Amino acid sequence: MGDHQLAGWEKALAKPFGDIYNFNFIMLMVFTVIEVGAVYMELAKYTTWVILISVGIVKVFGIAGWFMH
Repeated sequence: MGDHQLAGWEKALAKPFGDIYNFNFIMLMVFTVIEVGAVYMELAKYTTWVILISVGIVKVFGIAGWFMH
């Protein structure tokens, strides 16, 4: 991809997934499933909002941290 040197923890995450970008993709898909599940569960409206906003913030940091650095 680029000339970015991986840190130790990045290498540890990249090893089972083949690439740190694959790890990021899988985690984004997991969080998307959590979001969809939160919408389909019969929770209070504000509880669903908190889940969606919290997971959305985590996803933004995942995208910004790896794809936009």
